[in-house]
Amino acid sequence: MPLEVRNAWYAYPSFHRGPAAKSALRGASFSVGRGEFVALMGKTGCGKSTLLQIAAGLASPSSGAVFLDGEELRKAGNEKIGIVFQYPETQLFALTAAADVGFALKRKRLPDAEREARIREAFDAVGLEYGEYADVSPLVLSGGEKRRVAIAGILASRPDYLLLDEPTAGLDPAGRRDFLFLLDRLNRRGVSILMATHDADAVCEHCSRVIVLEEGAVAEDSPVRESVLMPASPVRSVAAALREAGIDVGEGVFRYEELRTALAKRLKGMGGELRTALTERLKGMGGGLAQAAQPAQGGGLVQGGELAQGGGLVQGGELAQGGGLVQGGELAQGGGLAQGGERAQGGGLVQGGELAQGEGLAHGGGLAQGAQPAQGGGLAQGEGLAHGGGLAQPAQDDNRSLPPRPSFLERMNAGAKLASFCLLLAAVLFADTLAGFLLVAGAAAAVFSASGLRPSALARYLGGLGWFVFFVFVLNFLFFESSGGWSWWIFTPSRAGAAQGASIAFRVLILTLLGNALIETTSPPQLTGAIERAISPLSLLRLPAAEIALILGIALRFVPLLRDEADCIRKAQTARGARFDSRNIAVKTLSVLALTVPVFLVAFTRADELSQAMEARGFQGAVKRRKRMKALAFRDYAALAFSLCVPALICFFHW
Repeated sequence: MPLEVRNAWYAYPSFHRGPAAKSALRGASFSVGRGEFVALMGKTGCGKSTLLQIAAGLASPSSGAVFLDGEELRKAGNEKIGIVFQYPETQLFALTAAADVGFALKRKRLPDAEREARIREAFDAVGLEYGEYADVSPLVLSGGEKRRVAIAGILASRPDYLLLDEPTAGLDPAGRRDFLFLLDRLNRRGVSILMATHDADAVCEHCSRVIVLEEGAVAEDSPVRESVLMPASPVRSVAAALREAGIDVGEGVFRYEELRTALAKRLKGMGGELRTALTERLKGMGGGLAQAAQPAQGGGLVQGGELAQGGGLVQGGELAQGGGLVQGGELAQGGGLAQGGERAQGGGLVQGGELAQGEGLAHGGGLAQGAQPAQGGGLAQGEGLAHGGGLAQPAQDDNRSLPPRPSFLERMNAGAKLASFCLLLAAVLFADTLAGFLLVAGAAAAVFSASGLRPSALARYLGGLGWFVFFVFVLNFLFFESSGGWSWWIFTPSRAGAAQGASIAFRVLILTLLGNALIETTSPPQLTGAIERAISPLSLLRLPAAEIALILGIALRFVPLLRDEADCIRKAQTARGARFDSRNIAVKTLSVLALTVPVFLVAFTRADELSQAMEARGFQGAVKRRKRMKALAFRDYAALAFSLCVPALICFFHW
């Protein structure tokens, strides 16, 4: 039975009040059968990554369902599904490659012998020698080797389905070739593969079926050879040129392997003179297809004395066809010029991976309009595609609407907002009675209401602090020193301790709420400028105020970045068997370790890359000009007055 997604809808949660977020998926349905190698294509932002996470059980659709072997996935479990994210090497954390590959097997409590056998099997599946790589730290391996180790960690669980998100991104040509051959080997072993990619050549060469997403919906699901969105295979053009030269290789040639096989059959049985004559004819075709009588490896052709591997054409010279010019391994047809790895047809120009037809230019994922022929007799408009004589219009999203009006806090001056936050911070620290706490709580509620954030955001910000707040309360309750209280061993529980624990917990929650309201309603550049103005008097003491503000601003910019990275790594480790919600302390500790180590490594890597980029661009803090901030408005003065009244009342009435 297949892995099947039925009518999946999904919208990422919005924490601001107003219209709901745009749907990332809108009724997507497809299936992947046993032994299939399926490509998932579509322009950036169409929902490919979201669909893979839903198919792997890492995210739940807003509506619709996922079925595995006829049973709903949430009931059947996702043990048979493995997912590889775009940069899987970021999830590595163990001391050795073997320990990282065996991470998912620890939870299964397999015998040591079986676990060792599975680890060796996974190393062999990805083409790594166990004896050479098992005891090596995965962090010192090359990019391609890290990716293989990460995939081996998925394969160790022996999944029936392997989902990959842009697996060849960032790999050099040789690494890309080897990786695609690895996927072919896994597919031949019976592993079903669903690969999200923009690589049309890889889809032509390796996949049997292609699913195309547009605006979160499945626009096409067909065999690769019949896909209307796939460019014509370059091999067909080469085969046509061979036929024009009198070398018939057949009409059904679509892939490099098929072309190599056809040429081998054509040459089989030829005498030495005929073989030499045919080779000379191939040499005469613009310098390409030289030495065709030699066997090619990896599905490619031997050309110009060089060896093509992985289905690519290695050419010593260029191969001209139909008046076009082959440059850098790309193929131009009909007088057009291939640029950036794409192919021009009909005199048009391909840019950004799209296809121009009828001398038009494709932009943004659609076909060029204005006397351009649509496919199937229709006309493509606005990123849509017409089929069967109809007119394709962009699918309407029920959640699409005008952006919400900025909230009160978002319209405030950043400097006034920062000053108001500092005043409320002082009020939180000064409050020490029930009346003071109630006043601070009311002020925090007013700030949250003015921020435009949804109530779900409040639960999100404060929910993660539950255990920390409880721990602080228990420590104060059990270890607060008071005279005349009851005590036992090292514990001295008391009402005073409980009151102090409750006050500390309250302050932590209120400060967290106010801090998140400030960050969510202020952009990093605005906040950096406000901080720089606030600490500018430090320059009178010859302290680098601008540099201090820059450091604080960069730290704030890293917060959303690390939050996204942590979420991605958490999902990747969950797919490998981590259980962050486990009540077993040992299991949860190991899972948290699998999250924190990669996140720290990502943070240090990003920081190092940022410092190098700033140095390469000649950054000099001394010549930085202070950004101009907008003038204070009535709302800014009102907010400052409100924020000033809260600590003033607490101090005046000794609350």
